[in-house]
Amino acid sequence: MNTAINVLKEENQQTYDWLKPIGTLLNAGLYLVPIPPDKKTGKPLKGPIAVGWNHSKAKNNPKGYSNDIADFAGCKGFNFGLAHLPAKTAALDLDSLSDCLALFDDLGLPLREWLDDPNRVEIQSGKANRGKLLYRLPDGVDSFATQQLKANGVMVFELRNSSNKGTTVQDVIHGTHPDARTQYKVIGDINNIPEIPEALLDIALHWDDWKPCFESALGIDQETPKIAHRAQQQGDNLAGKRSPIHEFNQANTPTSILISNGYKPVGKNRFIRPGSSSKAPGIVILADCKDSADRVYSFGGDVLNDGFGHDAFDCRRYFELGDTNPHIPSPKALGWSEEITEHNQALWKQSNNATQPSARHDNVVSLSSTPLQHENINTVTSVITPQDYLSEWEDGDFMADNAKAPEYLINDILETDSHGILGGASMAFKTFADLRMVYSICTGNDFFGHEVFTTGKVLYVCGEGRGALSRRIRALKLTESDFNGNLQVLKRPLRIDNQIDMQWLRQSIDAINPVAVVFDTFASLVSVTDENSPSDVGRALRLIKETCRNGKTCSLIIHHYGKDATKGLRGASNFTNDVDFAFEMVRDADSMATTMSCKKMKDGESFEDIPMMAHVVELGIMRQDGEMSTSLVLKPVAHQTNKKFINKRKKLTGNNDVIFSALLRVLETKGVPPTHDITSRFGGFDSGKRIVKVSEWKEEAFRSLGQSRPESTNRSAFDRAQKALQNVFAQTFDDYWWVI
Repeated sequence: MNTAINVLKEENQQTYDWLKPIGTLLNAGLYLVPIPPDKKTGKPLKGPIAVGWNHSKAKNNPKGYSNDIADFAGCKGFNFGLAHLPAKTAALDLDSLSDCLALFDDLGLPLREWLDDPNRVEIQSGKANRGKLLYRLPDGVDSFATQQLKANGVMVFELRNSSNKGTTVQDVIHGTHPDARTQYKVIGDINNIPEIPEALLDIALHWDDWKPCFESALGIDQETPKIAHRAQQQGDNLAGKRSPIHEFNQANTPTSILISNGYKPVGKNRFIRPGSSSKAPGIVILADCKDSADRVYSFGGDVLNDGFGHDAFDCRRYFELGDTNPHIPSPKALGWSEEITEHNQALWKQSNNATQPSARHDNVVSLSSTPLQHENINTVTSVITPQDYLSEWEDGDFMADNAKAPEYLINDILETDSHGILGGASMAFKTFADLRMVYSICTGNDFFGHEVFTTGKVLYVCGEGRGALSRRIRALKLTESDFNGNLQVLKRPLRIDNQIDMQWLRQSIDAINPVAVVFDTFASLVSVTDENSPSDVGRALRLIKETCRNGKTCSLIIHHYGKDATKGLRGASNFTNDVDFAFEMVRDADSMATTMSCKKMKDGESFEDIPMMAHVVELGIMRQDGEMSTSLVLKPVAHQTNKKFINKRKKLTGNNDVIFSALLRVLETKGVPPTHDITSRFGGFDSGKRIVKVSEWKEEAFRSLGQSRPESTNRSAFDRAQKALQNVFAQTFDDYWWVI
């Protein structure tokens, strides 16, 4: 190899210069695949497309991988991929480094150590939040099939060596990344690639055992484990009866039972079962289940893998007694404490003698009066009664008799413990509207005429543009007042589709006790969710509800419309179907006017449309160019707050509505106080009412109708609208117009 490249140096210095790093890789015993750029665009590619690239180069396969420097002399400007199979190498490809760090921690895998190992060999592409470690396979292992972990269709990580067909796979090791347009770099000594860690090799060779562990840690397609309903025990209604199950669980934990039976703890609340052919931690402790108990759930090949979550009592009887009926524990299992058994026998005997000594109960196993047979007091009935199940259901009449009126944060708009969405097209002033809502909740000031009944802290999760958010908050504070210390904006990143992040948020909610949480925006706060996938979106919305739901806190998600605003919210229909309420913001053309309306209110009537006008606010802070920084605040449109006016306005359609909207806008932006002549001739002028020149209205109307249309067409529409509006919606005198 060195001889060949030295010959090239003597013959052609330029060829030698660019081939030198290729020679370094080949000298390390690697096999490379040439990857030419796209023929049409010249863009570098990440993967070869030539037929036969995944086989060795030969006369009948000229595009294959090779370890011969001479085969690459004509490949200047190409990317080069490392062919893993002939080189006996493998790659751990981390497509989401942040997710993988948390995921591997959860399963007790030392990814952080591997990434920090000074002897590691790593391929860096320059793309953010990615990682790729190279390893050599040990003696005795020639290959393994590439394994992939995906979450909602998005790759999380891959362990790469060969395809399912037994051909090689490759990773670009030299060249230019097609997206980042940065150079691939090899970190570490390519001549001393470390051997693959034992745990990674175990994952590769026992993927079927490991995959459900990874998926459970990510919350992928995992239903909440069921809790087996236990049949009624004899004597349950006796006052003073002691429960052998409850007392066993009080004295023992699932963890202690697992360890005593040879299970090895790893990671976060996970265990490897004894005798497992792999090292997959297929057992997980689920803390604080529905019944407030810690339970064991198994994905592995042990007796606990029956679809139920098991408490310490179950673990002991399953492991040590072979008692594996999830619903009916054996008498031996229930009789673990002689003291409890004797106590309950005495109660049973006392009760039986005091009532019907010779009675035989139809629904329970009869007991004799002998001490030996009284040990069966802790057995269970063979017939499960309706009452066992009715306790989990609530009587409809009782619910009706105890129904309560809805409790609102903002009257008719935000109900406590409700969860919904505010959507709109880009630049429709969505965030400005939600901040105005937040301000009202924080201070108690009304929200565009709607009374605020509940005030308190609001948690604001901002996915992007914190700088812009701070200026918008400042604008509200300058024009209104302080937020009373009730607005709290999250500093750290948070992914609303990540179980670990949302568990932390739940802890924050429990500690801070807010009345509302805002997520701005959905798209900027998800990591692996596909907006167009109903299952993805439904899962993310459920996670938000479950995180925020506590009987008090409501949540509001800000979301965008698609390119076609007439089709509403971008993505899956769940954005509307799976929420309690859905609001939208619609801006009037390119004006500063916008309207909030209710598209869905699950348990009430929709509120009347709320017209708003955006006003520019100087912030008192200077930009780099010496200009004053500004932002916007939304304020009421005075003449549109009257319900009678709003209902009348709904009758306008087509061009008449467009032209009337233009009049409202120009009154806000260019209106002047009425002249003495007008006020003396016409009534109905309060202190804030304004008038505007017809020429200014006409200019705004033409712009709204579309300046690409013939002027004569716009003029005719404007003339017709004037006639339709006069004396019904507006009045005119002396070339001035105003709203009536």
